Amino acid sequence: MIAGMLTMAGLLFYDGGQRINITVLLAFVLLHLVLALFTTLQSLAGWQPWRWLIRRFGADPGNGVFHKLHPVLMARAAHLGGITFALAGLITLLVMVVIQDLAFGWSTTLETAATSYHGLIDAIATPWAWLWPAAAPDPALVEATRFFRAGDGNPGADPALWGQWWPFVTMLWATWVLLPRVLLCGLAFAQTRQKAHRLLASHPAMHALMYRMETPALDTGNSHHDADDLPDTRMRDNLLPLPDSDTLLCWAGTGEPELPEALRSGKQLVLRAGAAPAWQTITRHCGGSPST
Repeated sequence: MIAGMLTMAGLLFYDGGQRINITVLLAFVLLHLVLALFTTLQSLAGWQPWRWLIRRFGADPGNGVFHKLHPVLMARAAHLGGITFALAGLITLLVMVVIQDLAFGWSTTLETAATSYHGLIDAIATPWAWLWPAAAPDPALVEATRFFRAGDGNPGADPALWGQWWPFVTMLWATWVLLPRVLLCGLAFAQTRQKAHRLLASHPAMHALMYRMETPALDTGNSHHDADDLPDTRMRDNLLPLPDSDTLLCWAGTGEPELPEALRSGKQLVLRAGAAPAWQTITRHCGGSPST
């Protein structure tokens, strides 16, 4: 976006003493169109002229399947950048037309007559001449806006005619810079989807996956299955019988209590249960007794 704004500002630079040359604009548009077509052709051919840059930053994945998508992915990214560049340039052009009094003209070192130059302009404006006739300069405008750098230009020209080139410049940029990028970007998106689908269909793992999906049962690859290894859900009814004697439970590490003589008589079963309490652990570390 910044590059598009700066480029258009540079192309439309006007200091009041020299007019904006339409020939320079035509040359720049031709250069941009050639670069856009070259980007598409290198993606179709699978050529990667920028691979050295990827290797330098260590982003080259090698010769994998994804590596084959690099040309079309980079072409798509380049066309998206070109669309942003063209939109920023077009907006800058319209803004400068509004806020400045731009003076356009045409000049070339070659011995070119105004009729020949008008034929070139008329051929370039063919796509939009029927839609916006004012954007297709007539022979009178071409004849009146020729200037010479070493001379005084066309002394009989009306300065009011110098600004009538802006519709042609606007449509020139929109038709031959922005529109090709949009079309080629759509082609790059379609090419990416088609190539990705083709690479996925020809991938060796895809054949194995499709074979597994076509079989009535899926093989997990494990020879042992635990379908019959069910947990034991039977109730435990093998309880021990009650003892004949009294049972004394010493819970959580407590010692045997001092019972009355009446309770000590007869058989007595002493059982210990429960874990050691926290107070017993503390007294063990402190070297004290439970009472302390």
